Amino acid sequence: TMVRHEILGYRPVYDLPGSLPDLSPQLILTALLLGVFCGLGGIMFRLALRQGRRFFLSTRLPRPLTMAIGGLVVGIIGLWAPKAWGNGFEVIENISSTELVLAPVLLLFLAKVIATVATVGSGGLGGIFTPNLVVGAAFGAFFVLAIQHLAPPEMALSRNESIIFTFVGMAGLCAAVTHAPVTSIVLVFELTGRYELVLPIMLCSITASIVSRMLNSDSYYSEALREQGKTVPQGLEELALRTTYVRDIMRKDVVTVDQAAGFDLVMEQLAKRTSDTLYVVSAKGGLVGRIQLQDVKNFINDPTLSSVVIAADLTRPAVTSHPEDSLATVLPRFDDPEVTELAVTAPDDRQLLGRIRQKDVLGGISSEVLGHQQRRARLGDAAGPHANLIELPDGWEIASLQVPGEWAGLSIDNLADDIRHWLVPVLIVHQGPQGEERLPAAQEHVLQHGQELLALCRSADLERWRQQSTPPPQG
Repeated sequence: TMVRHEILGYRPVYDLPGSLPDLSPQLILTALLLGVFCGLGGIMFRLALRQGRRFFLSTRLPRPLTMAIGGLVVGIIGLWAPKAWGNGFEVIENISSTELVLAPVLLLFLAKVIATVATVGSGGLGGIFTPNLVVGAAFGAFFVLAIQHLAPPEMALSRNESIIFTFVGMAGLCAAVTHAPVTSIVLVFELTGRYELVLPIMLCSITASIVSRMLNSDSYYSEALREQGKTVPQGLEELALRTTYVRDIMRKDVVTVDQAAGFDLVMEQLAKRTSDTLYVVSAKGGLVGRIQLQDVKNFINDPTLSSVVIAADLTRPAVTSHPEDSLATVLPRFDDPEVTELAVTAPDDRQLLGRIRQKDVLGGISSEVLGHQQRRARLGDAAGPHANLIELPDGWEIASLQVPGEWAGLSIDNLADDIRHWLVPVLIVHQGPQGEERLPAAQEHVLQHGQELLALCRSADLERWRQQSTPPPQG
């Protein structure tokens, strides 16, 4: 647009009269009524295009021959309605700059529809977008003429008002066929450059789109995709499900144990994480299955059994996914109430790459649907009147960390400098005599192994620390 303005200067594609009429209630109501008819007209236009395709396919003729027949039909139409040829620029300009006459406008409307059906149905190239604008302009002009013939004289529209409905009809039919009202509004506004048209165009386009969607949920383009056997997302949520992948949300903080590991090592590994799932791998790192906390309960109080039990005896099949799976693919796997997370494996050798939790999937959908995810923390009583949400700095997050063995016995102010530069302790969570207790993370507090530390962390350093702290597979 900037290059065009520099070379040609700012000039709209279609010049309208110097002054347009005020937006009277009559004009607004007429725009709404035209929107209803555009919604119906869009459905009829798409039906004609579909029937045209079916007709040419039913002939079972070779594609070059059907295209030649389509071209012949367009040529014959041009003999008695030459304005139906071309991209329609001159036609729209002519409609908007001369006195409208019912018969020629109706002739142009029908001729352009038939020519478009013959071209698209026979396999010709070019699409329907520009023809759709021409048909919409003729439809709007025809609608105005019908109003003038049917309405009482005192409700007759002026010449300038008639010009407006040429472009209102253009936007309305485009919105009805494509289900893209915002595109239609902006497009017609750019073609004319007149702010005065925005309100009637907006009302007509949105009404036309709503009416068209009520009759057929598919647009012209999504219908074509469905006919090819492709799945078309319905709404932002489904789109996010199909365009967000496991690789985008998977966690790499998996705790593993070799399938030949003894019972004591299994219990030690389970104690290292808050989740109740431990992954069992082979000597080569391939996923064998999973162990959950409930699988070891029967052996805890029987030392004779625990001394002979190994990880392979406790293993159950793991529900897996691959990095390239979409969220739409993996979400049904959480239908089993016992499945709270999935193992992420390489598709060729089942190497364990990470895991995803159900809450991660839901969070990924929320982030995609609502836009850029803002990291926020709640201050104060979450249920009280003084709770506040504050936005965290970019690159920082609130995280819960299990105090590792190398931190045990150290006070917070004695943690290594390379840890303290990315970690700001907030709370200490531990099991006290009366259950779980939360204490402020004072600098003099001495950390104990197994405690939970709630802290403000720099995300990149936190991820690096987690990867370094994750033990390698036992083997």
